[in-house]
Amino acid sequence: MKTPELDHIEIEILLKDLDYRREEIMDFTKQFNDNAKLIKTYFLLFGILLTAILLQKPFDFANQILTETDLDLNTYSIIILLAATIFLFFLITERSSLLCQIYLNGSRIKQIEKLINNNYQKDLLIWESKIIDSYYFFNFSRFKLWINPTYLLGIAYGIIILFIAIILAVLSFKVFSLNISIIYSSMTLLITLFLGYQLIEIHRTGKEYLDSLFEQTPNRMTINRETISFLKILSVLNKKATIPILTFLFGFFLFFVSSLISNSFFLDSQYDYPLLIFPTILLGDSILLPIFNYKFFNMIRNIDIKPNSKFKILFAIIVSFIASSFINIFIHSTWIHDNYTGFMDLESEELSFAGYSHLIFSILQTMIVFCFIFFSLFIFNYKTNNYKSTINTWLIFLVFSLLSIVDFFVQTWYLKIAIVDITFFDYISRFSTIIFSLAILIVLWLKRKKERNTLYNTCQSNIHCR
Repeated sequence: MKTPELDHIEIEILLKDLDYRREEIMDFTKQFNDNAKLIKTYFLLFGILLTAILLQKPFDFANQILTETDLDLNTYSIIILLAATIFLFFLITERSSLLCQIYLNGSRIKQIEKLINNNYQKDLLIWESKIIDSYYFFNFSRFKLWINPTYLLGIAYGIIILFIAIILAVLSFKVFSLNISIIYSSMTLLITLFLGYQLIEIHRTGKEYLDSLFEQTPNRMTINRETISFLKILSVLNKKATIPILTFLFGFFLFFVSSLISNSFFLDSQYDYPLLIFPTILLGDSILLPIFNYKFFNMIRNIDIKPNSKFKILFAIIVSFIASSFINIFIHSTWIHDNYTGFMDLESEELSFAGYSHLIFSILQTMIVFCFIFFSLFIFNYKTNNYKSTINTWLIFLVFSLLSIVDFFVQTWYLKIAIVDITFFDYISRFSTIIFSLAILIVLWLKRKKERNTLYNTCQSNIHCR
């Protein structure tokens, strides 16, 4: 259908609207740049404050403020911590709001450009309708190894903001009680991730929705299937990088940062078990488990779950969580009651922040492993071609389990423990995961053999089977 031609009055109206929208964008862009300056200033001040804390040399003006007011050091620390956290949330939220306003005006400009171009059958106006969409919105360059610097800058900002959120979460254990610190740190990390996720989605879901407001179609408010999936709670499963990134951040990265802050990472640490003598964490939690979780969730995403299986899956998740909680609470309890200290128990009979983080991470990760076993035995089958992926995924966990052998030799060497002095229970607790992994591998192989024989016999009785 040919687009109706516009008269000169309509063109004038559109051009005036175009100028107004550009002025709006310029105004919001100025505010956006001011927000960027505030963020950089925040980064600088936070870096100075963190340096002062690590050097344990507070500034003279801080001591003067404390002496001139009735505030004690803990109250002063709480005020700074709360202010730093709230201001971080404000900066991210303001940035999202300004981007939304810029994109809203940009969507209108794009529509005007298309109307005028269609009217004259020429590409007279192309900035918003062609250039901006091609440059900014997740279209990686095709020019060899060159990557759009906007993406690199965004990644750098994201890493710094996440690092600050983790530091704020760790510092909360210095100024609050243990229970409050756990709640505060968890909320800080979750809110930061949520706001960061919203900031990313503005470039996709938000931009597409704003463009749809100006579409000249009967279903202009209709958003395509991909956009709707982003709005669902479980849409995180559709983003391939999300699962391994979250596994890495809430696993190894969190342990690494907290152990550095508590001086329990390097071998010259005052604690018996520094993080550096745990290959299962250095290699397993940082590389193998993110890959394992990625492959498992990708397998789930690609299968159709029958309605009558949903109750079984829910039951399996609940049972897995309960079993995982019991196992990991028992294991961590035995660790804090031994004669050694480490990055997870800086003091005897008390978990550190890294210890609580490791406990929560271990519960969730073990639950995922149990769920994988359930899916492998009762949901996946040979006919759906999931066998190869299932075995390969479990082999990754088997390699992770074998790292406990490296753990054993590294830790006995570091602590100078004679092998003959290690009890049978210690051997079982250290290597039980390997035995368990091998047993599950055998069960999966037997299941595959049985299903293959059943499928073969069925094919033999069917003349159409090839």
